[in-house]
Order: sequence, then C-alpha cells, then structure tokens
Amino acid sequence: MKLPISPSNPSRRNSGVVLIWSVFAAILILGSTFVTATLSRTANLRAQLAVKRGGAEALSHAAVEAAMESIRTHLRRNQEPPVTGTFTVDGEVATYTIQREAAPLNQRTVGGLQQFGSIFRVVGTGTVGDITKSTRRMARASVIPVFQFAIYYENDLEFFNPAPWEIKGRIHCNSDIYVRVQAPLTFDTNYLHCAGSFYGRAPHATWAPIAGVEPTIRRWVADPFDPSAWADWSALPIVETYAASGVTTSGGLDTDFTGADLNGDGDFTDANEYASFLAGTVGLFGPTGGGPESTLMTSEHGVLPLAPPEAEDFSPFTPTVGGDFVYDPVADAYTPVTPGSGTHSMGSYHKEAGLVIRTLPDGTWSARDETGADLTAAIASAVTSGSIYDTRQAADGPGSLQQLELDLGALAASGHFPANGLIYMVGEGAGTGTDAKAFTLKNGATLPSGLTVVTPNSIYLQGDYNTNSPKPASLIADAANLLSNAWDNSKTPGTLPTATETTYNVSIIAGDTPSTSSGTNGGPHNLPRRHEDWTGVNEYLNGSIVCPFRSQYATADFVLGGNYYFPPDRFWAFDERNNDPTTLPPFTPMTVEVDAMVTWSAKP
Repeated sequence: MKLPISPSNPSRRNSGVVLIWSVFAAILILGSTFVTATLSRTANLRAQLAVKRGGAEALSHAAVEAAMESIRTHLRRNQEPPVTGTFTVDGEVATYTIQREAAPLNQRTVGGLQQFGSIFRVVGTGTVGDITKSTRRMARASVIPVFQFAIYYENDLEFFNPAPWEIKGRIHCNSDIYVRVQAPLTFDTNYLHCAGSFYGRAPHATWAPIAGVEPTIRRWVADPFDPSAWADWSALPIVETYAASGVTTSGGLDTDFTGADLNGDGDFTDANEYASFLAGTVGLFGPTGGGPESTLMTSEHGVLPLAPPEAEDFSPFTPTVGGDFVYDPVADAYTPVTPGSGTHSMGSYHKEAGLVIRTLPDGTWSARDETGADLTAAIASAVTSGSIYDTRQAADGPGSLQQLELDLGALAASGHFPANGLIYMVGEGAGTGTDAKAFTLKNGATLPSGLTVVTPNSIYLQGDYNTNSPKPASLIADAANLLSNAWDNSKTPGTLPTATETTYNVSIIAGDTPSTSSGTNGGPHNLPRRHEDWTGVNEYLNGSIVCPFRSQYATADFVLGGNYYFPPDRFWAFDERNNDPTTLPPFTPMTVEVDAMVTWSAKP
C-alpha cells in the first residue's frame, strides 16, 4: 500500500530533497578533498624528487670543478693528478675520477714557450638519497715551466726608477705592470705580457714624481734568442712624449690612452696624432713590416693569467682530509697518526726531498733522507747553528734571526748530497720580524749535480754560487737574500759591510711585500734582498726571477740606504738553458692553465 503524501505538509518533501543534496554535497566535498590530498601528495613527491635530482646534479657539477682544481694543483707541483677523489658540500659527499687521455704533448707557443698539453677525462658523481647524477667533462691542461720566464709575477710588477737595465727573456705578470723610469730600460724579448693593465706611471699618486725617459722594447720576432733574428726596436711613448705634441695623458701609451685625434676626422694619421693603446702597441711593437703579434700585450689583447705556484705548495704540511698527521698546538709541531685519520699531509716538496733538515726553536736540528733514515750525525760537519743579523727584519734595531748554515761543499764530501737534487729545510716556530727563521747556503761554487733548495723560511746565499761548470739550480723561499763573497756574518746593528764582486747562477722563487702609498717594494730588481754596501760593485745573476706570492714571515718593508743596503751594478741574464725542459732545475714548478673543452650530463 502506498502511503499518501499529505498535500497540506510540503516541508517534509522539501526536507528530503535538502537531505539528499546535502549528502551529495558532502560526498562531493569528501571526494574533492581526497583527490586534492592525493594530488598534493603526488605533487609533493614530485617536488621532493626534483629537489633530489637538482641536488645530485649540483653535487656532480661541484665534483667536476673539484677535479679541475685537483688537476691544476698537482700539475703546478709537477705531480700526476690522482685518479679518484672526493668533494664534500654541506655534509654531502661527491666523488670524481680523472683519467689522462694521452701522454703530455710538448708544444711550442707563438711566443716560443715550451708547454706541455694534456687532455683529461673527468667524471663527477653526486648522490642525494636514492638519486645519483653524473657530469662528464673533457678538460685541456697546458703547463709551462715557470723558469722559462726571465721575470714572472703574480701581483703587480713595478719597474719604478731602477738603475740602467737590459732584460733579455720573457716577462709575465698576472696583474698590472707599471713602468716609470729615469734611466735606460730595455726589454729584449718578444713577450712582455700582463693579464691586467699596463700603466706608464707610478703605482701610487702619492709617490714623488720623477722625470721620465722612454723605455725601449724590441719589436716582435718569432725567436728573440736566435742571434740571427732581426732586431728592431721602438721607444715606448711616455707622458713627456705626448706632452711635447700638446697631448695630455696620465701615463703615455698605456691602458688608459684612448688615442689623440686632434682634428676629429676619425683617424690617427695626421701630424701629432696618436693611435689608442691597443692599436698603438701593435703598430710600434709588432713585427717589422706588419702583423697581428705584439711584444707588449695585456688583457685587452687577450692575455690570460697563468696559475702560479702558491706558498702552500712549499709548506711542510698542508690541510688534508684523511691525512697522516695532526697539529699539536702545545708542541707547535705536526705529529704522525694512524694513516688516513689525520688532518694534514706532508707538503709535496717536503715529502719528495732527498734531504730534509729541520730546526727547532731551541736551535737544535735534525736531518733525514727520503726514506726517513736519520742523517743528523752523518752531515754534522756540514751544519753550523747560530744567528744572522738582518737589518730589514730587525727594522734597524736589535735582534737577530735564528740561523742554520749548510756548507754544500762539506755536504757533498759527506756522501749525502741528495741524489734526486732536492733539499728541504724548515724552521719550526717561525714568525715575523726577527722571529723569521733563516737558512744560509755557503761554499756552493761547485755543485755535484742539479740542485733545488726549498724552504718556507728565509734563505741566504753566501758567496759565488754554482760557478764551476754550472748545473741547473734553483732556490724557493719565503724570502731570498744575496750575500757577497766578502760576507763574514759579522754585521751588527748600526753597521753596513762592504760587498765584493759575486756571481750567482741560480733561478729564484721568492715572496715580496706590497708597495704602499708611502713607498715602493723595490721592484723585481730588489726581489733578491741584500744586506751590504754594493756601491760600484758588480753583481752577476744568471737565471730567472719569480715572485708568485707575498712573503709570510719576512714581511718587513723594503728600505734603501742607511744601514740597510746600497745597490750593486747589476749584470743579470736569463739562463737560456731554462728554455729546454730537459735542462731545468730539479722539481721546477709549473704555471698551469686548465679549461673545459666540453661538459655534458650522463647516467652514472
């Protein structure tokens, strides 16, 4: 039986409809919420996955860059890069592999440098959670022995008012070059390059002005060392050169000079008109008869920095994850621990040396060979402990440096002259001022074979060095000091010994101090420091002068005159044997360029 619906009560019918729609709406809302939640969870998972993928990819890229730096670091130390390595970012560890594709290829650059080119295959792998990404790269590395340069500077190179000087050999600076002289300065080379700017003025406007003369630069030839090569020269226009024609400049023909077009006709060919720096250098210092090359080139011409040796390369210990040593602050020394559990490793030169000499703050010393065998007693006749007075480090006051003298003649006679040609000397507890530790090499006129002496401290070279049948030789130090044949270590505060003629056949790597608004750092002609009155005395130096870093301990400012020193008559020459990679000093450091040829992502 059907139940009748009372026409007199329509609200019951309406409430039923409302209920149905309410239930339907609730179902829709619940369904929508479920779908929204499901979609939200999916989007969140996708977002998390994207973050992981992005993180893993970023890690793999970072690992490739770490591999590039590893290649650069090892090659400049003349070492083979490791085949594997790790890189950590915010606790995430990435790995890389390095594979050399072929043996280094000896190439000759347009400027005549002998460089070694290599191709490396690099793979970086990064993992975040369960996501792993891989980045691959083909990298090209070019290494150049640093002693192929007559002068090499990492920081600004300042030729400010030196005595008359003729420089034969390549000059490279990774920063700016400043040239302002009042005595003849001649560049006999096809390579006067800087990766910064070239200025014909003093580095600081506060320096006392000097009347200038035009330096002379050889026009570009393929091989300036070839005695049959054509030698043509041009003067570098200076402020006074242009001023005579009514043209005002800040430094003559230098980076800031944009040219002088006096009549505004768009060319520089009329009387008293001069081309801009870029065009002017090619016109003056390019090949006779024309050509795109130029002896003087800067970053405007496309010169790039050459990664130099760094002070860390010559340190006794370097920070290393998983090293074999830890630093003991109480003893102020590095002590061995279980291999792989330490914070430091031996520096490369410290590790490779055939003879290591170590001094302690109390003046005691010890020696070992490359195997770790103790040689202290065996070479005792060649070693003398004492002190040396350095007016510059003492600021013309009291206080001497702790010194160890090494008699190279006696060392050779002992039978322990290093067979691999590398001596490493380190003074523990070094500081600045008179706390800078010193090592003096004496009786070194005859070297049995090629020799490189390295120290993170100051080195003093006493008397004729490597003059009898010269061998490939170099010094690497925080500061290099040249003492004449007359030096007897009797210098005291307030005195200035007189030098006598001395010859040094050696290439030098040493730190310097920066120039300031109140004075010069001495420039490259004073990179080797002196402590005598050399007035009117000849000094012969044959080799290379390299300054890749600032001094860390011998940080006193350069001072000329007084009780400090008076300059010699310099007769310096580039050792042309350094042009031949087979006759370089042992363990010669390298300058390095490493760049990416192609980079791509791939599945690991």
